[in-house]
Amino acid sequence: MPVLSRTTLMSRLCEMGRWKRVLKLLTDMIKRGVTPNTRAFNIAIRALCSGGKLSIARGVVRNPGVSANVVTYNTLIYYWFHYCRDLHEVWRLISDMAAEKIAPDEVTCTTIVHGLCRDGKYDTATRNYFLQSLEIVLSGDHLDVLTNMLARKGRI
Repeated sequence: MPVLSRTTLMSRLCEMGRWKRVLKLLTDMIKRGVTPNTRAFNIAIRALCSGGKLSIARGVVRNPGVSANVVTYNTLIYYWFHYCRDLHEVWRLISDMAAEKIAPDEVTCTTIVHGLCRDGKYDTATRNYFLQSLEIVLSGDHLDVLTNMLARKGRI
């Protein structure tokens, strides 16, 4: 079975919440000498995260054979922020991105601003991250997120 067919199957299984089956397919690919592409790894990371296996997902990304990209890290950042609420781990992920020379994108910035605001860290969201993110990504989406979160909490 070609990589494309396997990644399509993995994606569907991930949507169904069958993370163990996704990992089995990934493992079988590797055992058969088929090199998984970045999309296959990203699907496996998303499946693990949605299955609540964030530490395992983090371990997979640390594997030298995994070619992580901004989508990989956005997935991890989203799940660590929204399910674990572990700001320390989020900063570690951002540091890992920088070490691997993976630039944050609009999704990264928006996820971080939203997570910080949701956790009541408005000063960090505004001063530290939002202003820095303007230098990286010129987009209004994370401004919208910041403005909406501040307005909801009466922090105009």
